[in-house]
Amino acid sequence: MSRRQQAVRAWLEQTATPVVILDARRRLVFANRGCTELTGFAVDDLLGCTAEYACGDDSAEARTIANSVCPPADVFDGHTVRVAVDIPHRSGAPVARLVTFHPLTNDEGTVERVLVVMSPIDKPFPPPAMSPSQQLHAELAALRKSLRRRYGFGSLIAGDAKSAGPD
Repeated sequence: MSRRQQAVRAWLEQTATPVVILDARRRLVFANRGCTELTGFAVDDLLGCTAEYACGDDSAEARTIANSVCPPADVFDGHTVRVAVDIPHRSGAPVARLVTFHPLTNDEGTVERVLVVMSPIDKPFPPPAMSPSQQLHAELAALRKSLRRRYGFGSLIAGDAKSAGPD
């Protein structure tokens, strides 16, 4: 790796802006300090996780972070896509972010990596015209948020037989 490449990598690793890089198989191959601060997970916990369209995830698992940044299919067709997403935190409190997926292509135009940048949402994010895959991605993110709110650990009420009192 050249000095310039090492300098860019060092800068990306230390920047406060949460950044991850996914490979063509949607595996998380890079995460920076900003991502660990946003999610509560160490880089080593995140690397190797595969981003999949899945819901009902446990925010205490690193794969939940990868799933929240799963790129819409349009990204692998070479299109930059922006989506409002709730990024889970290890503690269970998700944070709203504007996620921008940048496809990184080789000389033949094939997407080899996806640069994912998670920015704060400063103002209401106007919904752009969405392709069917982007709409599916947004609907899945909304469903995840709804399920976390409804079935998260904060909604559990429990007791044991001892605390229930005599029958």
